[in-house]
Amino acid sequence: MTINLPYLQHTLEQLVLFVPGLFALAFYCSDGHSMRAVAATTVVWIATRFAFWIGYHYGSQHRAIGAPGMMQSMLVLLYVCARIGYEMAGLAGAIAPLVVFGCVEAFLVRATRPAGA
Repeated sequence: MTINLPYLQHTLEQLVLFVPGLFALAFYCSDGHSMRAVAATTVVWIATRFAFWIGYHYGSQHRAIGAPGMMQSMLVLLYVCARIGYEMAGLAGAIAPLVVFGCVEAFLVRATRPAGA
């Protein structure tokens, strides 16, 4: 249980990113053929959650095997934000959320560096 509780907590945190992105992706699917992207995204996310869980049992350093699931969730959200931005303001609107995201990530990487590094 000491391993399963943090795993479940992390999965709930990941759902906050995954579910809105998945619903938005489904909204932009024009037909049944493109809805396969939603199913594939869900299958990959579930598989990476299992990989994360298994890796967690081997040690915290092995949790990285589940990292592609979080990356996928972020990519889906970025795609949807760019798509919404494109509909609102064309190419500039699509690029704007991507630039904002990149700047925030760069700031966080810099701000969370260990002291003296």
